[in-house]
Amino acid sequence: MTGLGKTTLARALYSHELVAYMFDFRAWTCVSQSYQKKDLLLSILISFIGDRTDEFYEMSEQQLGEKLYRKLKGRKYLVVFDDIWDCRVWNDLKMYFPDDKTGSRVLFTSHDLDVTLHVQSAKPAHVLRLRTGHESWDIFQKKVFRMGICPSGLKKCGRMISKKCKGLPLAIVIAAGLLKKNLSLTWWEQIAASLHSFMLSDPRQYIDSLALSYNHLPPHLRPCFLFLGAFPEDYEVPVTKLIWLWIAQGFIHETGSRMLEDVAEDFLMDLIKRSLLMTSTIKSDSQVKTCRIHNLLRDFCLIKAEEENFLLNNYRYGMLSSMLCFPLELGESLQEGGSIRIDTYKFLKILDLESILISLFPLVAVDMVNLRYLAIQAHDGSPHASISNLVNLQVLIILDVGSFSLLLATSETYRSCFLLLAY
Repeated sequence: MTGLGKTTLARALYSHELVAYMFDFRAWTCVSQSYQKKDLLLSILISFIGDRTDEFYEMSEQQLGEKLYRKLKGRKYLVVFDDIWDCRVWNDLKMYFPDDKTGSRVLFTSHDLDVTLHVQSAKPAHVLRLRTGHESWDIFQKKVFRMGICPSGLKKCGRMISKKCKGLPLAIVIAAGLLKKNLSLTWWEQIAASLHSFMLSDPRQYIDSLALSYNHLPPHLRPCFLFLGAFPEDYEVPVTKLIWLWIAQGFIHETGSRMLEDVAEDFLMDLIKRSLLMTSTIKSDSQVKTCRIHNLLRDFCLIKAEEENFLLNNYRYGMLSSMLCFPLELGESLQEGGSIRIDTYKFLKILDLESILISLFPLVAVDMVNLRYLAIQAHDGSPHASISNLVNLQVLIILDVGSFSLLLATSETYRSCFLLLAY
């Protein structure tokens, strides 16, 4: 994930005194998303030689590559490629790095785990994790205070702020920037109470970094990622539910003879590999059970959704009595014994009241012909006779507490395919 500290860790290794002593040559180059082979060769060659001559700029790619190869032949070198987005970078350049068994090393940093597979790395990727509470507090203190020690009067607020960063170093650094110029307790209490709001007030601090990951997404993954912003902060989304919602929203399309659920699962794993989605819990068969995104990524989803007119507000989930539902105001009304105003919700695609117990199944729901996803828990009443009205329905979940049954249908197009499970 952006902000986990990949570049910071690589830079610490690169700059270490022992590492500098061990290698004859060292070079560091940042790889942009739209990289130019010649620019990368120039950057590496200049790092090794330290002399920017016009001769280099007049050389062709091939000439630069040959010069680099001759420079490194028989020598021990370290080259860091920071922020690789495409394995073709290494495939384009590896011919210019001789492998003379001298102990030379090439180090990559990347957001995408698949890069390590395609570059055929000699060592498995070192995957960074979110920091623990203790580690986050250490980083926080070092970033805010010159001596790395928080005064006792600010510790309680400081620890609260550090905890709210959810272990992401980028978030800790942003929070530290808000605090280190003002060490008054009043200011720290304001930040502790509304850290999220203060970060949103100046998204430039992190938006560009996160935008790189988003811009590199293929078009079919972008709406799936932005949709994650529909869920509340820190909510762990069941993978099955997320996949069904993607399908209902029309984000998943047929690929040959494959079921939509299988295609959606591939999309999910792709987002995880790209570090845009985190696994929360794993099932006994090693499949992902629930997933979530960091709050900074969720903020980015909301900002980008507004920029791109993604209409995220049309299906933003809310919490009613600590339970998830959509739309929130309709859940509140039904829970209090109200009814559905069909004119207000006639274009609704998703009605998700699965977590809320209501007394009677609202038969007016079967007149909402645009519904693609219906999940509802009713104590009494049967929709079975009228469910055929919902011609666009793709996912149906009805928890009928009165008869202790679960009616479930899921399909690419509504095909009246039901699975009945009795408790």
